[in-house]
Amino acid sequence: MREGPTGLYKDFAPDFFDLIVVDECHRGSAGDDSSWRSILERFDSAV
Repeated sequence: MREGPTGLYKDFAPDFFDLIVVDECHRGSAGDDSSWRSILERFDSAV
């Protein structure tokens, strides 16, 4: 079972995406403690 709506990305294989655009990097979304970190790490080949 997923962890609510924030876990939806886990339904995709780690190599599913070629490119991920995070339009919140100006707010520190790429920081180690950001909510985006687990998504960027899962799809690290697309970052």
